[in-house]
Amino acid sequence: MITDYLLELIEELRVPPRQRRRIVAEVEDHLLSAAADLHADGLDVASAQSEAIRRFGPAAALAASFTEEEAARAGRRVARATGVLTGGLVLLTAGPLARMAPFGGLPVAALAFVLGQVGVVAGALTVLRGWRLRETGPERLVRLTLLVRGADVVLACLGGIMLCELPGVVASISHWTVPVLIPRLLAAGALVPVALAVLRGRRRAQLAGLPAPQAGDSASDPVAELAGATRLALERATRRLPALRGPAAELRRLLEVIPAYARRRAPRLTRWLDLRRHPWRFALTSALGAGLLLAGGHAFAEGPPTAHVALRALVASVLIAGFEGGALLLGFATLGRFLGLRPPPRALPPG
Repeated sequence: MITDYLLELIEELRVPPRQRRRIVAEVEDHLLSAAADLHADGLDVASAQSEAIRRFGPAAALAASFTEEEAARAGRRVARATGVLTGGLVLLTAGPLARMAPFGGLPVAALAFVLGQVGVVAGALTVLRGWRLRETGPERLVRLTLLVRGADVVLACLGGIMLCELPGVVASISHWTVPVLIPRLLAAGALVPVALAVLRGRRRAQLAGLPAPQAGDSASDPVAELAGATRLALERATRRLPALRGPAAELRRLLEVIPAYARRRAPRLTRWLDLRRHPWRFALTSALGAGLLLAGGHAFAEGPPTAHVALRALVASVLIAGFEGGALLLGFATLGRFLGLRPPPRALPPG
């Protein structure tokens, strides 16, 4: 009887072979121990094994729980590796490596800069969702689906930036400009094993049969994800450091009070910026803010314009703001739903 149960468990498990052998061995040991205890209490062998199996529950349900836990563990590894890749994107597009030499012209530099921003947003969402995979719940696998999608976007952006870097690397080889070539090759070489780790973890996570997000899934709401991740971080911090219970409780209270206060004092603004109800309003506001911020940063870096270049500086600021805002809107349109920034469409009623 126990053998039949274990064979069904083996058939239902969707985990790598090593984990499958370990899980089956542990379940067999627990079942045999439970059956032996029940037999010692007076049940016959068949009844003891049947009762032990009943207490464990159906093999399919047990296999699903093990498969989900293994997928979540792989997803957390993917999230950590994706966080490292996101840091690499920052270095390649906005850090010291980006300032060593141009990417090879304005169009290529602009493309690399946009890819870097898209990758950073996707990477941040992936890390956030990886942290929340520590929680169990009905939407855990939906969260894992969006995590895998975010990791895919980061890998694609990193590959695109590497292609943008290729002409500069080739030119550096021909001229043997070591200060430019060596750091970039080292950075690329360091990111390759991390990218392979993402691919391995992604493959294991997909063994759980990841579902597509549906309308109403809270796991698709990045604002709710951020709030949940903050609560989880506070809980873990207070468990490890009991002295933080007072400040953590106060912070949790503020996290609940501040949004309610904002909705009461500025209802129109909060409705306008509600990502779930009005995603395109949120995107337009964010695009305008990002464009103005980048244009302001460029103007600050250039210094106060003189009278004869004031018009040129204004035109440059407008172009920069328009490019940044347009790139953000384009990314939101093409990847917003894929990354869970926009809610999926609601199913039409039958009939």
